[in-house]
Amino acid sequence: MDISEVVEMVEMTRGGMSAGSPEVKPPREYRLTRNAPYKEADEKRGRPNVKERQAHFIIAETDKDAIKKMGRKFPNEVKTGFTVELWKIGDERIRGF
Repeated sequence: MDISEVVEMVEMTRGGMSAGSPEVKPPREYRLTRNAPYKEADEKRGRPNVKERQAHFIIAETDKDAIKKMGRKFPNEVKTGFTVELWKIGDERIRGF
């Protein structure tokens, strides 16, 4: 399921909620970066490849869930950790440009 499907589902649910139904939280998007030194190098230049330094945007319920998902992508870097920040809630950007 991609973000547009999640947002669409949340919007449909908001319109049809009854007073006693649980509140549906909008999707949260977290921006994570790797703390470990990057091993992937640009062989032509002999220095780290900047593409590997890009942030990873992950949809999760909490920052801990986002870190777990990032840990699955980079299992060898779980010990060094990841930097995480809340980026977006639903359509509202919290951080960024």
